[in-house]
Amino acid sequence: MQGDGFLPHGLAGGPHDARQPVLLTVAGGEVPATNRPDCLISVQGAAVTPDECQPLERTLILFDGNDSAALDHARGQWRAADETARGRGILERGLGQIGNGRQ
Repeated sequence: MQGDGFLPHGLAGGPHDARQPVLLTVAGGEVPATNRPDCLISVQGAAVTPDECQPLERTLILFDGNDSAALDHARGQWRAADETARGRGILERGLGQIGNGRQ
């Protein structure tokens, strides 16, 4: 991050994708994240597949904990990813409690 708080980023499909520290993509989009990310952040219920999560250090699912439908959806995403990880023998790292932001 630069001193003024700006974090360089780009929209997937650009000429310098592999150099972007933050690459914005669309769920299910045809342009993959070619910057070899360590983290995937899903917002507003965007689809996240267990296969997308498997090679990453972290997957963050952001949701409104006061919206029961959003909470249920996020829990379903987490369960699917967790079951896949357990089935593949992947160790759990830094699991937090799903809820309204409280640990």
